[in-house]
Amino acid sequence: MKALELRHFSLGRDRCRANQTPTARPAIRRGFFVLVLVACGSFQFHPSAENPPTQSERFSDSSQVLHSPSDFLQVGEELDYRVSFWFIGLGEIKVKLTDQFKEDGRTLYRAQVHVDSYDGNPFVHMHEFYQSEFDSTFYPRRFEGRWLVDTTWHYVKYDFRSDSSEVIIERGVHDPPTVEKYDTVQLKRRYQDGLSLLYFARGYVGTGLKTVVHTFIKEKKGRTYFDFTNETDDEEIDSVSYDVDVLKFEGEANWVGMFGLTGGFDGRFSNDDAHVPIVAHMKVIIGSVKVQLQDWNREGWIPPRHVED
Repeated sequence: MKALELRHFSLGRDRCRANQTPTARPAIRRGFFVLVLVACGSFQFHPSAENPPTQSERFSDSSQVLHSPSDFLQVGEELDYRVSFWFIGLGEIKVKLTDQFKEDGRTLYRAQVHVDSYDGNPFVHMHEFYQSEFDSTFYPRRFEGRWLVDTTWHYVKYDFRSDSSEVIIERGVHDPPTVEKYDTVQLKRRYQDGLSLLYFARGYVGTGLKTVVHTFIKEKKGRTYFDFTNETDDEEIDSVSYDVDVLKFEGEANWVGMFGLTGGFDGRFSNDDAHVPIVAHMKVIIGSVKVQLQDWNREGWIPPRHVED
């Protein structure tokens, strides 16, 4: 996307923490926090997205999944990403699919994200945890988030009713356990949370289709627009010695991400059955941020090599 000033960065597998000069303003911290919620999805606000999509831009049935979960959801998969602003390493995001289980006759999956800023980083101090339980169509049943503010862990929980009529919200202090708020939001359709949205994208990448996804983030309703192009490309990352074969997609959201992310988003997922997120780009207030795969634990998988036609 032309609005994004994309750039390749040299990011070592040794997770180098050097050269983290505090040249950035506090906006970096704000942008980094939003990044965690969407786990490399990088969704931002764009004014034109206020207009509702046409029918041709929708899937006629949002439960239609073009890639079966069994094709790429592997319990125990761990993906480790490095987040950088220019040459400054901000921190790491670790994504793990922890479990597959049955509930009320449905197969559910549990995914978790841990985010931690690098020690000694003077302008980013982040310790976050997010968990989503979603079904075989990648729509969530439950979502939980925890984040550290000073010395206190706060939390929020979403309970999405199976009939899609409402979401129950609980918010409070995690330790010591204190409930500060209960709320109910009425829904007329199925909504995604930020983490399940990542797996939704993995399910549709490479299909060549466009869609709008109703999204529930920061306790508010919104829409996320995807253009799942069927275009392939090559991507250079430091964790392998060759160019990776990737599938491209892009989009925008009509909701404002926490603390001011702006512009569009794009992603590069592996061009194979695993659809592993390889790289994501986004634009924060002061410039471009890059999220890059630096380590992984997935049985039988290595990033696919790009071969020129």
